[in-house]
Amino acid sequence: MSALQVNLVLADEINPDVYGLDSRPGGMTFEEATMAFWKVVYETPAAENPILDENGERCRINNNGPIFFLFFSTGGHAERRCEVPAGKPILVPVNVVVVTFAEFNAKDEEELHAAAEADESSNPGLYLSVDGTEMREIDKYRVHSRAFDIVIPESPIVEPPGPTRGVSDGYWMILEPLALGQHTINFKASLTDPTTNILFYSDDVTYHLTVVEAEESAPIQLAGESTTGKFKVLLEWTSDDIGSENIFSVKIMDTNGVQLEDATYDMMIFKGDKHLDETHRSDQAAVEQKYIFDEASTYSIRIENINGSGESEGIDIPIQVTPEYPLGLPLLAVSLIGLIVLGARSGRNFFRVP
Repeated sequence: MSALQVNLVLADEINPDVYGLDSRPGGMTFEEATMAFWKVVYETPAAENPILDENGERCRINNNGPIFFLFFSTGGHAERRCEVPAGKPILVPVNVVVVTFAEFNAKDEEELHAAAEADESSNPGLYLSVDGTEMREIDKYRVHSRAFDIVIPESPIVEPPGPTRGVSDGYWMILEPLALGQHTINFKASLTDPTTNILFYSDDVTYHLTVVEAEESAPIQLAGESTTGKFKVLLEWTSDDIGSENIFSVKIMDTNGVQLEDATYDMMIFKGDKHLDETHRSDQAAVEQKYIFDEASTYSIRIENINGSGESEGIDIPIQVTPEYPLGLPLLAVSLIGLIVLGARSGRNFFRVP
């Protein structure tokens, strides 16, 4: 790929109270934050997906990481109300795109990079205001990612389900933590064909945020269905730092959401593709399991053999453990609610909604 020439922006050079591209808000680089953002978007089923949120009721689903994510809309406009824990940086996807093998017929990763770069070079319109103050020179906050893994779940916002890889590009700003109380954030984006000047993408999103005191040790809730849909699984993760005890509360329910008090299951933890042998706990009925993570990495919790059914009734739930705060992302969930329209642009079909 051709390397994008992007000047690093220091937090106080252009926009006060905004992180520079050389910063590590929440312990993450800008690139890591953008990849984590897309994994939330792609790996959250449509029933809970925050980009399909009409009023803000989904704004904290799977949004438990060291950086709080705001999300673009799918219909060109959205107005949302949301509570944000105090002390968290806030990522704003002003004008962004991801290109994946699942949606774009690319022969290799170089084509993904080229398509993402071309998309975000299409005369971008950029606007962000925080409490009425407009951010300046947003074009200098551009981040282009390396290729990264995505696992598209059942009942997804994009088809087909399964593993894929993607490349992200766009204009991202990460705000320093806001003061307690009320705040309004508005961001707008547009892209036009450089040749015809025809508008092919626009978005206008307003968040009315209430910054509240952070909850102490609030569990992360991850919900999903077993492979055949016969059982529902609710995993509550009371997270702690690396080297400290993490508690997982597992509840098994029937298709109507009624908890099965006598349900049994096998539980194990994987680090990437490696099964951590010491975590294999067979025929469990206890509601709590405990584990100490030894380092930051991508893990997954596997629940299977529910009520002796073997691997045919199971679920994998990926979690990203970071030094500051673990971020949980669900892989499978319940019913499909809402519809997302994928826009074809110049013969390309990847994640952007006109």
